[in-house]
Amino acid sequence: IQALTVRLASGATPRRAVIVSPWSGSSLKYLYGEAFRAPNAYELYYYGTTPPDLQPEFIRTHEVVWEQYLGEWLRTSASTYRYAVSQLITFQSLESESESIQGQWGFVNDGAIDANGLELEAEMRTKDGLQVLTSYVLQEATQAETLLTNSPRHMVKARLGVPIGRRAFASAEWQMMGERHTLAR
Repeated sequence: IQALTVRLASGATPRRAVIVSPWSGSSLKYLYGEAFRAPNAYELYYYGTTPPDLQPEFIRTHEVVWEQYLGEWLRTSASTYRYAVSQLITFQSLESESESIQGQWGFVNDGAIDANGLELEAEMRTKDGLQVLTSYVLQEATQAETLLTNSPRHMVKARLGVPIGRRAFASAEWQMMGERHTLAR
């Protein structure tokens, strides 16, 4: 049993969902997932100093979604989420007291990222095929209690789709993002 547990822990990526529909046109969802990213060949072998025990990155996600249909033309949703990434594969100096490793670089598992957010969305579809979608996201992603670089706190999207013919659409999408910080802030 222990070997089976170890094998599942290192290779399985479970997804779970609980969906409740309290009345017609509405649903409350809890979504849970786990996934990993194994180190690639470059991370494993390009630098001879990369430790041989480099492990996969791992992510665990939780999301709660409320979705409401209002008639046949309007869908709204509100969701909140939490993502936790661990064992990040990072490129860094491999400083050691040993003279053979000083000044050398390689990939190691170091660090974690936490992201929390809220997303609001509305989608309208008319009987003649016009589609309009808008969404707003408020999020905070941190690494070691510091805001993650290149990660906007606010995002707004809008999309307009117009039918052309029986099975085709012409669409345009706009995206606006809040400021994103660099390492130098």
